[in-house]
Amino acid sequence: MTPLPPTEIAAAYREGVNGVCEVAGVMDTKDWHRTACGDWSAGELARHLLTVSERHHHWLTRALKQQVAAPFPAQELDDQNELAIHEKRGIAGHEAIVMFKQSADRYLERATSKPEVWELSYGTPAGATTVGHHLAGAASEWHLHAWDLAHAVGLDYISQHAGLLPSGGSIEFGAQPREGPSAVMQRLRSRLAGLNPRRDPWHDLLTSTGRQTP
Repeated sequence: MTPLPPTEIAAAYREGVNGVCEVAGVMDTKDWHRTACGDWSAGELARHLLTVSERHHHWLTRALKQQVAAPFPAQELDDQNELAIHEKRGIAGHEAIVMFKQSADRYLERATSKPEVWELSYGTPAGATTVGHHLAGAASEWHLHAWDLAHAVGLDYISQHAGLLPSGGSIEFGAQPREGPSAVMQRLRSRLAGLNPRRDPWHDLLTSTGRQTP
């Protein structure tokens, strides 16, 4: 795997967490009922964010015990997400975001506590990776969902660390998409964009995840 700079990835992760909180801070009660991501309302997305961060803690604990098998099959990811949102239905949107920040901040502390932790093998539904690479993927998810929340209430959100964020595949760490013409063209566009000094990495990330047209 390509080495990742821990300090820069940690900064990107932190920016994503804070971005989610800043957008949530301007939302009122009715805003949490707006559609934000797929069929999810903003409130459901907030509960999803909390769920994912809690899940990361569990996965990191497994990694520290050298347990790197997939925590559950990749094909179960959607069902796991829906079940978790349902179980947290009693948590209001703003409350879920407060809990998310506490959980995500603590996770960052754990993942960056020692240099050797960064390189630990880390099991996900998509297969084994490292703590550092997983943290980069988590940072992408926080930034993208900050954009989702902002978009739901008519605001814009831009990541300042987009050049460090991985794109393609499932940000939820599930199965990778099948290779097909669209995937091949996306990779080609990404490679060509790397030769363009005016390329916009954030626009590229939004486009690659279906949030914005090319």
